[in-house]
This record gives sequence, structure tokens and C-alpha cells, in this order.
Amino acid sequence: MKLPLIIAIILFGIAELLFGWWLWSEVRTTTQRSLLFHQTELKTGFRSVVDSHGKLVETSLHYLLQKKQLLPMIAEAADPDTVEASLRRIRGRLYRTRYSDYKNLLEQDIRVLQFVMPDGRSLLRFNRPDLYDYPITKDRPLIAEVLESGKPGAAFENGRVYPGFRYVFPLHFAGRLVGVADFSLSYDGIRRSFAESKQVTGSVSQIVLRRDLLEAVTHPSAKSLFRTSAINPDYVVEEEGSPLKDILRLEPLPDWVDSLDKLLQASADVQQAMSEGRQYSVTECTSQAQCYSIALNPVLDSSKRAAAYMEISSFSNQLL
Repeated sequence: MKLPLIIAIILFGIAELLFGWWLWSEVRTTTQRSLLFHQTELKTGFRSVVDSHGKLVETSLHYLLQKKQLLPMIAEAADPDTVEASLRRIRGRLYRTRYSDYKNLLEQDIRVLQFVMPDGRSLLRFNRPDLYDYPITKDRPLIAEVLESGKPGAAFENGRVYPGFRYVFPLHFAGRLVGVADFSLSYDGIRRSFAESKQVTGSVSQIVLRRDLLEAVTHPSAKSLFRTSAINPDYVVEEEGSPLKDILRLEPLPDWVDSLDKLLQASADVQQAMSEGRQYSVTECTSQAQCYSIALNPVLDSSKRAAAYMEISSFSNQLL
């Protein structure tokens, strides 16, 4: 073989390698940009959802406080001299007169309405009226903070029945703090808002909860509401078909989400990120024709711990 031909073949091979490297680099850069956009989209969308529901809750509380007998009843319950028989009467009257307001909140994905007394005991949970008189501040630092400061607060927290994004407001009557109103946005509400948002059209979202933090607080009767997540055995998700679930208006997750989560469970990088409470994004393929961009964003609780992850997945053509 003549030398010029050999040189030409070598140069052609080098050109092919350079082109392949350039193409791989372009695909990698495009994919990274897409994942970064996905991560930003997730953060922005989550904040938008909790902020908009925060305004809804504040408006709902203002409406509740227009009811003339509400604050006087809560103030009477907060009086240290009020006996248990009177507390039962107040609790029953609050439940009967304000349950319709709670039902309206449920329609807006606010699954918890609770009144807590100044000493940190639960006066009434509308979603579980049988669970009362519990010293809830030991499990709910946000409530303790609002009782101490007298200022509203908002954060993710686990609870005796449901986890959720909490909005807590101080209640004042006759110049004194008589308790707090505690509201919680359901995860179905967050998922529904994401599904309806133009920012995340075509995406599927779910929230996975850190098992140890959830079980440290949750009442035993509520544990059947959760099952182990496919993404990480140390995390759980809400059981879609549980008969105890209060909101059943959301479409179940598609089957491919479970397949993706199993791939993520097999990824050492994903597991490491979750153990460290870091955000993470990646593209995974369930087949040659089905690839998805996945973003995982930690949800910090009121103690600044990564108590949950918001996961959002959407079809990606970056690798096709």
C-alpha cells in the first residue's frame, strides 16, 4: 500500500474520531443543559405551588376569623382554668360549625386544618377529630416556633397523620395569643398543580418521604397510608389506593415511573446524592426508544433536614 494512501486512511480515521468526539460532546452538553433546565423548572414550580396555596390559606383563614364565635371559643379553650368537660363541648361545637369550611379546603387540596392551644396541645384536627390533646409541638417544630414568636411560618413537616407543606398562623384574641391555626397542602395538590402547570407540561411528579423521619412522628394508624418507594428503600410514597386516603382525585402514576425508579435505585450516584440530601438530575432509558430526564430536588423540613424529595420525570429526545 502506497504511503499517501496510508496517510489518507490515518487522517480519515482521525477525522472520524474527532467528529465522533465532537458529536458526543454536543449531545452531552445538550443533555446537561436540558437537565439543568429541568432542575431549575422543578425548583421554580415547587416554590410557585406552595406560594400560591399559601395565599389561598391566608385568605381562607381571614374568612374563618370573620365567624364571630370562632376566636372566643378557641380563647376559652386556651384558658388554663377550662375543665375537660368544657374542652369537649368546645371541640364538638368547633367541629360541627366549621366542618363545612374544612370540606371547602379539601377541595383546594388543603388536607389538614388544626387548632393548637398555647401550651402546644392539639385542640382539634378536622381530618382526625379523634386525635386531640396531644403535645404536638414536640413533633412539629414549626408550631412551636410560631407559638413562641407570634409570627406566621411555613415549611415542610411530617405529622401525626399526614406529611405536607405546612402553613401556621398565630391566633390572637383580646390582646393575647390563644393558639395557632395549622394548615397543610397535600402532595396530591402539589402533583396536580405541576401537572396543570404550563411550565412542566408532559411531566410526571411524585414526592418520596424519608422513612425514619416520617415514622418517628406518624401515628400507628396512619402507617398503612405509605409504601416503600422503588427509588430507595429508605424512602416511602403515599399508597395511591389506600381506603384511608382522603383525596383520591389524581390519576395514578404511569407504569414507566416505577421502571425509572428501579433504575435510579441501581445507580450508586443517585443513592449517594439522596443519602447526602443533594439535588440530582440524570437521563435514564427504559428502552432504546424511551428515554427520560429526571430531576430530584430535596425538600427541607423546618429543621433544615432533607426530609423528602420532589421527583419530576419527562420524556427526553436528547439521546435519540
